[in-house]
Amino acid sequence: MKLTNGGWSFSVAGTKNALGLSRLVVVNDFVGVALGVPYLAEGDRRTVGGGVAKGGPIAVVGAGTGLEVASLIPTAAGAGVVPGEGG
Repeated sequence: MKLTNGGWSFSVAGTKNALGLSRLVVVNDFVGVALGVPYLAEGDRRTVGGGVAKGGPIAVVGAGTGLEVASLIPTAAGAGVVPGEGG
């Protein structure tokens, strides 16, 4: 796997084997950020656009290799994350 705008790469299978793992999932950094949002205290989150945010999708936006975004989407089976590039 080659990192965007980075000078290094790694092998997912090689890393998994070197660490003795049965499973290794490599995710975009904003996937990790989005998965952490439900664990933030209420005062650490901001609703954009007014109204009351309750049970709907959550967007995470920030700087990365471009304008990084990820959406945390509630589903019947639990939250799913959709990573992307915003710009």
